Amino acid sequence: MATALKRQLTPDEKNIIRQRHGRMCFATGYAIPEEESLHYVPRPE
Repeated sequence: MATALKRQLTPDEKNIIRQRHGRMCFATGYAIPEEESLHYVPRPE
C-alpha cells in the first residue's frame, strides 16, 4: 500500500505552475486578480 506524503510546494514548483497555467482558477476558469493571493491545493487521490 502506498502512502501519500503531504508537503508544501517549493517556490520553484509554484513558479512553474504560474508559468504553465497563469492566474486562472482550476475550478471555475476565472482569472485571479493580481491583488488576490494564490492557493495551491493538492488534487485529491
